[in-house]
Amino acid sequence: MTQTFVEILILTISTITTGFLLWIADVLKSIMNDMDLATFGRFMRWLYKRGIGSAFAVVISTVPMVAMIPYFIMYHFDHGWFTAGLIVFVLSSVAGKMFNLPVYNRILALKEGETALFAEERRKLKTANWIRALICLLSSILMVIQFVGVK
Repeated sequence: MTQTFVEILILTISTITTGFLLWIADVLKSIMNDMDLATFGRFMRWLYKRGIGSAFAVVISTVPMVAMIPYFIMYHFDHGWFTAGLIVFVLSSVAGKMFNLPVYNRILALKEGETALFAEERRKLKTANWIRALICLLSSILMVIQFVGVK
């Protein structure tokens, strides 16, 4: 396999992750905003329970990070833009752990009647989802730059 072929494979999977995160930040956010707060609280419990075990979500967010290891062993850090994109991809995952996970945990700990707290956490989740999605989008853009020849 050539380096370019491996980069295209990694880029493809990471771009699917980016699309998934952008969909969550935009479309799913709009759906959640249309829910009353009690429904939002129930929905978040279902989403977390189903999402945490989703093979699709786990695979698309993990494969690029796992693929980085053999990529760097075989090809080193010669392609700077692609390397930068991979590092930013890892940062998007870290952002998810830093911003999204605490919000999910706080939402899961709330009782159904705590509507003001649900509203605040929904706002924080919206922001956290956009931060992670935009960092992941930046990673895809950096990886694509490698192929268009920007020096």
